[in-house]
Amino acid sequence: MSNCRNKSDTIRVSEKLDISESGDFLLPEVPEEIIYPNELNTYLREQLRYYVHKNGMLEKNLNELEERYSTCKENVSKLEFKLSDYESICDKSKINTSSQLISSKIIELSKKLREKTSEVESLKTKYSKLEKQAYQLKNQLENDPQKYSIVDKAQAITPPNSLNDDDIKKLNDKISHLTNKVAEAKNMNMELKREMKLAKKMLQQEVGESFENLQAIYNANYAGWRGRAQMICDLQQKNSDLKEKLKLALEKCPAPIEVPQNVNKYETQLNALYNENVDLKSRIEDLKKKLEAAKARCKVLDMEYTVAKSKLSTMKDQNTNDQKTISTLSKQINSAKEAQNVESMQKDQAIIKLQTENKQLSQEMEEYISLVKGFREEINGLRNKINQQKENKEMIPNIPEKIYINQVNKATETEDKYQDVLKVVETVNHRLNVERENHGKTQSLLRLEKHKLTKAEALIAKMELETSNRGSYSSSSCYLRPLEQNLADNLELAEETLKATQTRLEIEQLERKADLQTFTKILKSYNIQIPEAT
Repeated sequence: MSNCRNKSDTIRVSEKLDISESGDFLLPEVPEEIIYPNELNTYLREQLRYYVHKNGMLEKNLNELEERYSTCKENVSKLEFKLSDYESICDKSKINTSSQLISSKIIELSKKLREKTSEVESLKTKYSKLEKQAYQLKNQLENDPQKYSIVDKAQAITPPNSLNDDDIKKLNDKISHLTNKVAEAKNMNMELKREMKLAKKMLQQEVGESFENLQAIYNANYAGWRGRAQMICDLQQKNSDLKEKLKLALEKCPAPIEVPQNVNKYETQLNALYNENVDLKSRIEDLKKKLEAAKARCKVLDMEYTVAKSKLSTMKDQNTNDQKTISTLSKQINSAKEAQNVESMQKDQAIIKLQTENKQLSQEMEEYISLVKGFREEINGLRNKINQQKENKEMIPNIPEKIYINQVNKATETEDKYQDVLKVVETVNHRLNVERENHGKTQSLLRLEKHKLTKAEALIAKMELETSNRGSYSSSSCYLRPLEQNLADNLELAEETLKATQTRLEIEQLERKADLQTFTKILKSYNIQIPEAT
């Protein structure tokens, strides 16, 4: 009987219930005299399965977190590469026109946004389906838990398959938090391993140090197999029965009977087993306390999960608001560009008009200079005639003095008019130089405004990239408002400078017309008086 019991008590644990890290755990053989109660045996087995399942789930979560961490790193590297590409694309040397680049970027970003939103919606649908499945499985497990094994429970718990690309910013900020959680999970795993070692020791104390496998005992003779506590109870009953038999035997035969030595051994074994039973009870209470602590930790993790969900929803709202601000800013930029193009066209037209007027004035000035040269030659001829007349007067005294005086007066008048014409020409030249200087200043101001506008466009492009990749709505709105104000101020300054230049041009045109009228009057009067003098 003892050999049969030893053969039936040695079992092997399946691979799903690995206690040690290697998976092959040899249990010592159970002594012949120890008998366990079935209730304690089933309770210990359930505890063992629970902790093994918990250990497997923790290892699975650890692997998933490590995979998430690696995917986050890959996403961050991809985003950095994209950022460098965008910065290289935004180089001023490679761009012909900033407006085309901004429009193409806005189109690309809108396409990417649509793709990302479609991905997010698909992930939401998948997540809702998985939640429904998990809820149904929970209900089924609550209704009939005997139909589903621990392996099915482990398979029912499905982790999230992939991450949203919108959470990259959040994950970049929470990498340290995840590493801390991983460390905590590792610590929990170590604690569970220690607890498993304690449970192993307890099993060795209950079953014996010479057992090989629990599964062989369970499969071979589950009904006949007894633990140490059951064996203690049976031995106590046998002891009491033997004592009663001894009393009856002593009453029947008064002869002294020698006490066997095995009784003392059994008593010492009973005392040792009683002490071990007390230790086991204390350890079971400690395990219950640890179970309660683990449940509290699970509740805390559930709370953190809800908080993370709320944060994710707020981040999505902020992203939508950022997209709205980007669209409004792009519309404002397009309107500002259109206004600037109109103003530049007006400026170009005004410049062309000024250039044509300058050409006309230069031609008129050349004509006037040629006329002045002719007048000078005529004046020199008149002076020569006057000198000849003076000489002739000396030679011929009969010439009347009145004619001579009139000729002299006419010559002096022509000289005065000639000087007036020279002064007018000098003033016109001075005004032309002043206008050229003003024209150069306006062109420099125009270049400065264009340079400022290109800078503002580059800043807006950078802001669009930052808002699409990272950053919250509050920081982006606080940064974009002063940009809008600066752009509006620059536009107002450009409009005021344009108006001032237009008024100056009108005033100068009027002054030139007045000067030309006076100049033509002088020339007409001079042309009329020359034949009289001749």
